[in-house]
Amino acid sequence: MVRVGARGSGVEIAWDNESGRHIALYGAVDRLLGGGFVAKADVADGGIFPNGANVIGIKPAERGTIQLLTTNGDGDITGVYQLIKVR
Repeated sequence: MVRVGARGSGVEIAWDNESGRHIALYGAVDRLLGGGFVAKADVADGGIFPNGANVIGIKPAERGTIQLLTTNGDGDITGVYQLIKVR
């Protein structure tokens, strides 16, 4: 689950894996060309972030979806996730 704040002000990400449910919070720091934004890590349950990413990108994708991009410390993309928008 990805919840984006008003006008891309921040992001809450919740996901499940073999070690349980995790929640991470990010604050928007920049815009992406073509729409979307870059967000920097704020806090996470147990210090666990998706793919260990302290910087992510959120951008529009195909109709009804968004993309979540995770990055490493060098800014390289480490994961791209297509997520369905739920209203």
